[in-house]
Amino acid sequence: MKRYILAIATAAVALPAVAADLPSKSRPVAPSVLAPQSAASWTGFYAGVNGGYGWANDTRSDVLAGGGWWTPAGGGLGQQIRPSGWLAGLQLGYNWQVDPRWVVGVEVQGDMSGLGKSDRSAFNVTNSGIWNARTSSTLTATARLGYSLGNVLPYIKAGYGGANLKSTMIDGGTASSLVHSQWRNGWALGAGVDYALTANWIVGVEYSYLGLGSQTWAGLTAGPAIAERIQDKLNISQLLARVNYKF
Repeated sequence: MKRYILAIATAAVALPAVAADLPSKSRPVAPSVLAPQSAASWTGFYAGVNGGYGWANDTRSDVLAGGGWWTPAGGGLGQQIRPSGWLAGLQLGYNWQVDPRWVVGVEVQGDMSGLGKSDRSAFNVTNSGIWNARTSSTLTATARLGYSLGNVLPYIKAGYGGANLKSTMIDGGTASSLVHSQWRNGWALGAGVDYALTANWIVGVEYSYLGLGSQTWAGLTAGPAIAERIQDKLNISQLLARVNYKF
Protein backbone atom coordinates (compact mmCIF):
# COMPACT_ATOMS: atom_id res chain seq x y z
CA MET A 1 0.00 0.00 0.00
CA LYS A 2 2.82 2.41 0.87
CA ARG A 3 4.36 1.77 -2.57
CA TYR A 4 1.08 2.73 -4.33
CA ILE A 5 0.74 5.91 -2.26
CA LEU A 6 4.38 6.83 -3.05
CA ALA A 7 3.83 6.24 -6.81
CA ILE A 8 0.69 8.44 -6.84
CA ALA A 9 2.48 11.22 -4.97
CA THR A 10 5.43 11.07 -7.38
CA ALA A 11 3.09 11.30 -10.40
CA ALA A 12 1.25 14.26 -8.88
CA VAL A 13 4.51 16.14 -8.46
CA ALA A 14 5.75 15.34 -12.02
CA LEU A 15 2.46 16.07 -13.86
CA PRO A 16 2.68 19.93 -13.81
CA ALA A 17 6.18 19.82 -15.25
CA VAL A 18 5.08 17.48 -18.07
CA ALA A 19 2.00 19.60 -18.78
CA ALA A 20 4.12 22.73 -18.98
CA ASP A 21 6.09 21.19 -21.86
CA LEU A 22 2.95 20.29 -23.90
CA PRO A 23 1.70 22.70 -26.65
CA SER A 24 -0.96 25.08 -25.43
CA LYS A 25 -3.73 26.61 -27.62
CA SER A 26 -3.77 29.72 -25.48
CA ARG A 27 -0.03 30.34 -25.69
CA PRO A 28 0.83 32.96 -28.39
CA VAL A 29 3.03 31.70 -31.19
CA ALA A 30 6.33 33.47 -31.65
CA PRO A 31 6.25 36.03 -34.46
CA SER A 32 9.12 34.27 -36.22
CA VAL A 33 6.90 31.28 -37.05
CA LEU A 34 3.88 33.28 -38.27
CA ALA A 35 2.99 32.87 -41.96
CA PRO A 36 3.85 35.98 -44.03
CA GLN A 37 0.97 38.37 -44.71
CA SER A 38 -0.44 38.21 -48.24
CA ALA A 39 -0.19 41.29 -50.49
CA ALA A 40 -3.10 43.71 -50.57
CA SER A 41 -5.83 42.62 -53.02
CA TRP A 42 -6.57 45.00 -55.88
CA THR A 43 -9.66 43.08 -57.04
CA GLY A 44 -12.91 45.02 -57.02
CA PHE A 45 -14.89 47.97 -58.31
CA TYR A 46 -13.58 51.47 -57.66
CA ALA A 47 -14.70 55.04 -58.34
CA GLY A 48 -13.10 58.39 -57.69
CA VAL A 49 -12.15 61.90 -58.70
CA ASN A 50 -9.17 63.37 -60.51
CA GLY A 51 -7.64 66.74 -61.27
CA GLY A 52 -4.58 68.10 -62.99
CA TYR A 53 -3.14 69.83 -66.02
CA GLY A 54 -3.34 69.24 -69.76
CA TRP A 55 -1.72 70.55 -72.91
CA ALA A 56 -2.59 70.02 -76.56
CA ASN A 57 -1.23 70.51 -80.06
CA ASP A 58 -3.74 71.63 -82.73
CA THR A 59 -2.48 72.05 -86.28
CA ARG A 60 -4.89 73.77 -88.67
CA SER A 61 -4.28 73.40 -92.41
CA ASP A 62 -5.85 74.96 -95.49
CA VAL A 63 -7.33 72.33 -97.82
CA LEU A 64 -9.33 74.70 -100.03
CA ALA A 65 -7.43 75.00 -103.30
CA GLY A 66 -8.60 78.52 -104.12
CA GLY A 67 -8.33 79.77 -100.56
CA GLY A 68 -10.91 81.64 -98.52
CA TRP A 69 -11.03 84.50 -96.07
CA TRP A 70 -9.14 82.54 -93.44
CA THR A 71 -7.07 80.54 -95.90
CA PRO A 72 -6.31 82.92 -98.74
CA ALA A 73 -3.08 81.26 -99.79
CA GLY A 74 -4.59 77.80 -100.34
CA GLY A 75 -2.47 74.76 -101.05
CA GLY A 76 -2.33 73.11 -97.61
CA LEU A 77 -0.55 75.75 -95.53
CA GLY A 78 -0.65 75.04 -91.80
CA GLN A 79 -0.60 76.87 -88.48
CA GLN A 80 -0.04 75.36 -85.04
CA ILE A 81 -1.56 76.39 -81.71
CA ARG A 82 -0.95 74.83 -78.28
CA PRO A 83 -3.93 75.09 -75.90
CA SER A 84 -3.30 74.28 -72.22
CA GLY A 85 -5.13 74.46 -68.90
CA TRP A 86 -6.81 72.60 -66.05
CA LEU A 87 -8.62 69.24 -66.02
CA ALA A 88 -11.06 67.83 -63.45
CA GLY A 89 -13.30 64.79 -63.58
CA LEU A 90 -14.36 61.31 -62.48
CA GLN A 91 -13.31 57.72 -63.15
CA LEU A 92 -14.97 54.33 -62.67
CA GLY A 93 -13.35 50.92 -63.10
CA TYR A 94 -12.81 47.34 -62.07
CA ASN A 95 -9.58 45.42 -61.34
CA TRP A 96 -8.93 41.67 -61.31
CA GLN A 97 -5.83 40.41 -59.48
CA VAL A 98 -5.29 37.35 -61.65
CA ASP A 99 -2.32 36.07 -59.61
CA PRO A 100 -0.24 37.47 -56.72
CA ARG A 101 1.45 40.00 -59.02
CA TRP A 102 -0.52 40.71 -62.22
CA VAL A 103 -3.61 42.91 -62.19
CA VAL A 104 -5.84 43.53 -65.21
CA GLY A 105 -8.73 45.96 -65.37
CA VAL A 106 -11.02 48.26 -67.33
CA GLU A 107 -11.76 51.94 -66.70
CA VAL A 108 -13.83 54.84 -67.99
CA GLN A 109 -12.63 58.38 -67.21
CA GLY A 110 -14.26 61.69 -68.14
CA ASP A 111 -12.95 65.21 -67.53
CA MET A 112 -14.07 68.77 -67.91
CA SER A 113 -11.32 70.81 -69.49
CA GLY A 114 -10.08 74.38 -69.53
CA LEU A 115 -7.53 73.82 -72.30
CA GLY A 116 -7.51 76.85 -74.57
CA LYS A 117 -5.41 79.44 -76.37
CA SER A 118 -5.82 82.36 -78.78
CA ASP A 119 -3.31 83.38 -81.45
CA ARG A 120 -3.14 85.58 -84.54
CA SER A 121 -4.18 83.88 -87.74
CA ALA A 122 -1.28 83.31 -90.11
CA PHE A 123 -3.72 83.04 -93.01
CA ASN A 124 -5.63 86.32 -92.84
CA VAL A 125 -4.04 88.80 -95.26
CA THR A 126 -4.74 91.76 -92.96
CA ASN A 127 -3.13 89.92 -90.02
CA SER A 128 -6.00 91.12 -87.84
CA GLY A 129 -7.57 87.68 -87.50
CA ILE A 130 -7.63 85.83 -84.17
CA TRP A 131 -7.83 82.05 -83.94
CA ASN A 132 -9.02 80.47 -80.67
CA ALA A 133 -8.83 76.72 -80.01
CA ARG A 134 -10.55 75.30 -76.92
CA THR A 135 -11.11 71.78 -75.59
CA SER A 136 -14.05 71.62 -73.17
CA SER A 137 -14.04 67.90 -72.27
CA THR A 138 -12.15 64.64 -72.71
CA LEU A 139 -13.12 60.96 -72.37
CA THR A 140 -11.14 57.71 -72.21
CA ALA A 141 -12.25 54.07 -72.05
CA THR A 142 -9.24 51.83 -71.55
CA ALA A 143 -7.93 48.42 -70.56
CA ARG A 144 -5.25 48.41 -67.84
CA LEU A 145 -2.37 46.07 -66.99
CA GLY A 146 -0.60 46.42 -63.65
CA TYR A 147 2.09 44.68 -61.60
CA SER A 148 1.38 44.53 -57.87
CA LEU A 149 4.15 45.39 -55.40
CA GLY A 150 1.94 44.96 -52.37
CA ASN A 151 0.31 48.34 -51.75
CA VAL A 152 1.90 49.86 -54.88
CA LEU A 153 0.52 49.20 -58.36
CA PRO A 154 2.35 50.58 -61.42
CA TYR A 155 0.29 50.11 -64.59
CA ILE A 156 -0.11 50.92 -68.26
CA LYS A 157 -3.37 51.57 -70.11
CA ALA A 158 -4.60 51.72 -73.71
CA GLY A 159 -7.91 52.14 -75.52
CA TYR A 160 -10.34 54.79 -76.73
CA GLY A 161 -9.74 58.54 -76.41
CA GLY A 162 -12.06 61.39 -77.34
CA ALA A 163 -12.36 65.14 -76.87
CA ASN A 164 -14.43 68.14 -77.93
CA LEU A 165 -12.58 70.78 -79.99
CA LYS A 166 -14.08 74.21 -80.63
CA SER A 167 -12.38 76.48 -83.18
CA THR A 168 -13.35 80.16 -83.33
CA MET A 169 -11.90 82.54 -85.91
CA ILE A 170 -12.67 86.26 -85.73
CA ASP A 171 -11.45 89.13 -87.88
CA GLY A 172 -11.57 92.48 -86.11
CA GLY A 173 -11.35 94.51 -89.32
CA THR A 174 -14.49 93.17 -91.02
CA ALA A 175 -16.38 91.50 -88.14
CA SER A 176 -16.20 88.25 -90.10
CA SER A 177 -16.20 85.07 -88.01
CA LEU A 178 -16.26 81.31 -88.31
CA VAL A 179 -17.10 78.93 -85.43
CA HIS A 180 -16.90 75.14 -85.51
CA SER A 181 -17.31 72.61 -82.69
CA GLN A 182 -16.79 68.87 -83.12
CA TRP A 183 -16.33 65.74 -80.98
CA ARG A 184 -13.09 64.02 -81.97
CA ASN A 185 -12.52 60.25 -81.72
CA GLY A 186 -9.15 58.54 -81.45
CA TRP A 187 -6.97 56.42 -79.18
CA ALA A 188 -5.45 56.79 -75.72
CA LEU A 189 -2.22 55.45 -74.23
CA GLY A 190 -0.99 56.07 -70.68
CA ALA A 191 0.83 54.93 -67.56
CA GLY A 192 0.51 55.57 -63.85
CA VAL A 193 1.00 54.29 -60.33
CA ASP A 194 -1.57 53.68 -57.59
CA TYR A 195 -0.90 53.45 -53.86
CA ALA A 196 -3.34 51.76 -51.45
CA LEU A 197 -3.52 53.88 -48.29
CA THR A 198 -5.99 51.39 -46.78
CA ALA A 199 -8.01 48.44 -48.05
CA ASN A 200 -10.44 50.91 -49.61
CA TRP A 201 -8.71 54.27 -50.26
CA ILE A 202 -6.29 54.53 -53.18
CA VAL A 203 -4.31 57.55 -54.41
CA GLY A 204 -2.31 57.79 -57.60
CA VAL A 205 -0.84 59.82 -60.43
CA GLU A 206 -1.27 59.18 -64.15
CA TYR A 207 -0.11 60.49 -67.54
CA SER A 208 -2.10 59.81 -70.71
CA TYR A 209 -1.78 60.79 -74.36
CA LEU A 210 -4.80 61.14 -76.63
CA GLY A 211 -4.12 60.85 -80.37
CA LEU A 212 -7.19 62.31 -82.06
CA GLY A 213 -6.00 62.38 -85.66
CA SER A 214 -7.09 64.76 -88.41
CA GLN A 215 -10.61 65.91 -89.28
CA THR A 216 -11.66 68.10 -92.20
CA TRP A 217 -14.61 70.45 -91.90
CA ALA A 218 -16.19 73.19 -94.00
CA GLY A 219 -18.27 76.27 -93.30
CA LEU A 220 -19.28 79.77 -94.37
CA THR A 221 -17.93 82.82 -92.57
CA ALA A 222 -20.43 85.10 -90.85
CA GLY A 223 -20.21 88.60 -92.28
CA PRO A 224 -19.06 88.20 -95.86
CA ALA A 225 -20.23 84.67 -96.71
CA ILE A 226 -16.97 83.09 -97.82
CA ALA A 227 -16.50 79.32 -98.07
CA GLU A 228 -13.80 77.73 -95.95
CA ARG A 229 -12.45 74.17 -95.78
CA ILE A 230 -10.06 73.46 -92.91
CA GLN A 231 -8.29 70.41 -91.53
CA ASP A 232 -7.49 70.13 -87.80
CA LYS A 233 -4.99 67.63 -86.38
CA LEU A 234 -5.27 67.31 -82.59
CA ASN A 235 -3.45 65.50 -79.78
CA ILE A 236 -3.74 66.01 -76.01
CA SER A 237 -1.55 65.16 -73.00
CA GLN A 238 -3.04 64.83 -69.51
CA LEU A 239 -1.23 64.67 -66.15
CA LEU A 240 -3.66 63.84 -63.34
CA ALA A 241 -3.69 63.18 -59.60
CA ARG A 242 -6.39 60.67 -58.62
CA VAL A 243 -8.23 59.52 -55.50
CA ASN A 244 -10.31 56.32 -55.64
CA TYR A 245 -12.54 54.36 -53.26
CA LYS A 246 -12.47 50.57 -53.80
CA PHE A 247 -15.73 48.83 -52.89
